[in-house]
Amino acid sequence: MAKQKTLSKNIQKKSNPKEEFQFYGDWLIYILAEKEMSVPDLAAGTGLSATAIYKIRDKITSNPQNQTKELIEKFLKSSPGTKTKTNIHKASTVEGIGELQDFDPNDPSTYPAQFGVYVFYDSFDRPVYIGSAVKQTIATRTKQHKDIFWFKPPIVAKARFLSVDDEQLAKKIEKSLIGFFGSYNFLNKKNAPKRG
Repeated sequence: MAKQKTLSKNIQKKSNPKEEFQFYGDWLIYILAEKEMSVPDLAAGTGLSATAIYKIRDKITSNPQNQTKELIEKFLKSSPGTKTKTNIHKASTVEGIGELQDFDPNDPSTYPAQFGVYVFYDSFDRPVYIGSAVKQTIATRTKQHKDIFWFKPPIVAKARFLSVDDEQLAKKIEKSLIGFFGSYNFLNKKNAPKRG
């Protein structure tokens, strides 16, 4: 019996589960269980909202911003393994341009302070608005949208951005996405394909 417990512990050590995750949220579930910690505990310790952490845990936010990950990992005194970080990077990076990152459009503490292209999604993960922030940060542009009547769940439930410092490139990406998604991004009028 004691031999089996030792063998079990050795197997667990050799197959370090922290190295095996595809998503940041999966790693977060594992580490919270390992530390016997709840989402509200993590929220209190990091200063992040519990809603933001639940969205990460549930993979609604699949790739949180680096500053969010840093707060979580610093508080937990742990970070995902190399394989997990590689998996996340591969899934969220547009080679030659940058990394797609998520933010909660209904939580101003998560608004990105970068320039670039952003997309708002509804509660079904459909893109409803595509914009670029080239003279102002994405945070500033998102705050401007908050006053518009449609800027609330379920119409705007999540957001993703691509940090792009080159103004011309950001405008090209925005225009291409608007054209590509056509009527699916129903809140865009500028650069939308004409019907008829």
